[in-house]
Amino acid sequence: MALKIAEQNGTFFVNGVIDSSTASSFLNHFQYLMKNEKMLTVNIDEVSKIDTCGMLVLYKLHMNSLIHSINFKITGKKSDEIYQGFYCTKVA
Repeated sequence: MALKIAEQNGTFFVNGVIDSSTASSFLNHFQYLMKNEKMLTVNIDEVSKIDTCGMLVLYKLHMNSLIHSINFKITGKKSDEIYQGFYCTKVA
């Protein structure tokens, strides 16, 4: 499934899936935006699936935003689950 990204009033609305087939282009698009923006908001309400590759890309963007002092937010119905995934550690 194709991934569509549309900007409205400073928020980037993502529609589709963030998986191994779309993760690279998603990452490249937002890394390019981070070069010129100090604030990025990504809304994932219309994302139907995020696999492991998708989570890794979101984590990389989150970490890059911290390193480069960019206000990066993920919003939407499942955004809390994504942020919990960033900080979840596996204990054996």
